Amino acid sequence: MLQLQRVDAEALVADAEERGWGPEAARHRHLIERIDALIAKANAG
Repeated sequence: MLQLQRVDAEALVADAEERGWGPEAARHRHLIERIDALIAKANAG
């Protein structure tokens, strides 16, 4: 499930960058970082 959310967030980053929406792209990049941390935590446990 987290992997699917990450894929969605990557698509949102790409869309925001195409539209020139820097802050929106950054927000989605931050979400990807949080998802990556959750994935790493789940894999470590």
